[in-house]
Amino acid sequence: MAQATSAAHLLVSVESVLAQTYPHFEYILMDNCSTGRSAEVAETYTHRDSRICLIRCSEFLSQLANYYRAPTQISDESEYCKIVRADDLIFPNAVNGAISNKIRLLFGTSLKQSTSTT
Repeated sequence: MAQATSAAHLLVSVESVLAQTYPHFEYILMDNCSTGRSAEVAETYTHRDSRICLIRCSEFLSQLANYYRAPTQISDESEYCKIVRADDLIFPNAVNGAISNKIRLLFGTSLKQSTSTT
């Protein structure tokens, strides 16, 4: 998960990942030099769930550059990658569906888009 400074959205996003029906995954939270409470929120989750790894980056990168940096941190054993931004929300069967359909790279759905009223 590539993240900037959005602790409130991060809480919802992390919970949506932890609610996955497929339980065998590695969850990497990338702290892209957050200046808000995001890093603190992410840290609390690392103590709650052993699947979560927080990587605190020493150099701030643009959003696009951080997207390229994040997948380099996954383990060699990983066959699939789902990029979930700090303001994304994923459905409980997202990872299971991706594996069933052999989709190797997925992106989440923005909370801003899914909660907006038009």
